[in-house]
Amino acid sequence: MIITKSLNYIKLYNSNYTETDLLEIKYGLASIYSLITKTIIIFSVSIILNLFKELITFCFFYNFIRMTSFGLHASTSRLCTISSLIIFLLIPYLSINIYIDYSVQMLAIILSTILLTINSPADTIKRPIIDKTRRNIYKLITLLVCIFYILLFIFINNMFIKNIIMYSILFQSIITSPITYKLFKLQYNNYLNYV
Repeated sequence: MIITKSLNYIKLYNSNYTETDLLEIKYGLASIYSLITKTIIIFSVSIILNLFKELITFCFFYNFIRMTSFGLHASTSRLCTISSLIIFLLIPYLSINIYIDYSVQMLAIILSTILLTINSPADTIKRPIIDKTRRNIYKLITLLVCIFYILLFIFINNMFIKNIIMYSILFQSIITSPITYKLFKLQYNNYLNYV
């Protein structure tokens, strides 16, 4: 309803937009609306569960790796909200409550880095990454971020941060995996449709 009213307002004062322009604007408005509502819900629940600081830390580390490796998106807004709520609260909770041996963590980080380097950037049907140069740049940046995280993991003594780093890389390697796309019946390597 908010999106429809906003789109009608835009149409009223910008009659030179084509139907394609309006569809792009509608997609953008829906994305912004979804992001704002999900953020409010997730942050509110994290405050109730006393996980706000941990959530912010996870978001910081996770979003840096997600920005260039991309990955799976839920098929509906409701599914996205539910899965985001679970992931963005479960990982901070696990990071402060579960001890994982250093060697197991390091193995998980290295394997996840290899998988991320192979599989990223993982695009979607709605947002295929067509340009080969951009794809290679995203892949390189993803690898560099992972290397930075590995060095940080090695030299930092904070167990919570070590866990957050491990879970960020591990989770993103799952989200960019072709196996995960198949499990959710989503098309992988969407850019190939435009080559």
